[in-house]
Amino acid sequence: MSSFRYSDVYKVVYPRRHEGIYKNRGDNPWVSIRIRQGVGRDPSKWFSNQLRVIAEISRTYSDGRAMLGTRGDIEIFKVDFRLFDEVVVKLREVGLDPRDSCGNSVRNPIPCASQFCPYAHINAEALSTFIGDYFRYRSEYEQPSLPHRIKISISACERACAVPVAQDIGIVAKPNGKFDIYLGGGIGEHAFSARLAFTDVDAEDLLPICVGVAEVLRRSGERRGFKWVVRLRGLDKVREEVLAIAREVKPKLPKPPDLTPRFIKSRIVKIPYPTGWVTADELVKLANVADRYGFGYVLLFNNQSVYIPIREEVDRIEELSNYEVRDPGPMYPEGPITVAC
Repeated sequence: MSSFRYSDVYKVVYPRRHEGIYKNRGDNPWVSIRIRQGVGRDPSKWFSNQLRVIAEISRTYSDGRAMLGTRGDIEIFKVDFRLFDEVVVKLREVGLDPRDSCGNSVRNPIPCASQFCPYAHINAEALSTFIGDYFRYRSEYEQPSLPHRIKISISACERACAVPVAQDIGIVAKPNGKFDIYLGGGIGEHAFSARLAFTDVDAEDLLPICVGVAEVLRRSGERRGFKWVVRLRGLDKVREEVLAIAREVKPKLPKPPDLTPRFIKSRIVKIPYPTGWVTADELVKLANVADRYGFGYVLLFNNQSVYIPIREEVDRIEELSNYEVRDPGPMYPEGPITVAC
């Protein structure tokens, strides 16, 4: 019989969920670590050296596997909870950080791959990094202050590949340089489609509105999430509350970076992982492919596939058997698909 009771380990782990740790099932010492890019880094771009470190960690501390998340993150399971801090040190050495990937926090704002799409009106990756960085390590937007997690996505055009209707905050860029914002979406047992709350929003008002949403949720104490705040109070009332807070905090907030789209003309290799599971050996193989045929990194999105930008002269990937080569363009040419949010 295990000397580790689930309840005992859970009591240790639960208060630290926002640090990227949560308990695996059963009477054992195992926890999962959900990993995202560190502050100042594109949340969807994973460099080959980072993949190799995750592979090494999964072999040394886990069962030799990892799982591709649905917000541009990667999870490692079956890690002894007493070694969590040791693993985090190794992750931070290559610019990775689990903080605010779990628990009641503002999660990884997931951008579409706008740099590889000629339809993009903005640099979604830059906007996602800007918004995500603001909320990192802010205790007022982590548990216990925040009663529920907040999910945000950035779509660089009206095709909305980042599925704004399934988010607490869905931001969609428009051809006129402004943005539409959807509020109150989410999937699960009670699935709600987000509703269009703001139209023709200027870039400098996006972060204030995101802060307004976080504040409305925080002050409400609604443990079921922001979608329930919208459902119970009504969109009009919530919109007024968000705008009032946004106007108040705007002068104190940083200005957005240059969001001019940056198109990289490159074909894309798509490698599907339908269940999300990937072995350490496969991670190393992906890193090698990115170095040999591409630019030293891969892209993660919301469908548990790996995308590798490759040089134009490449027409065959010897190391891979199950892959698809695509031209630059929307992540979902047939229209957005909600795998998870």
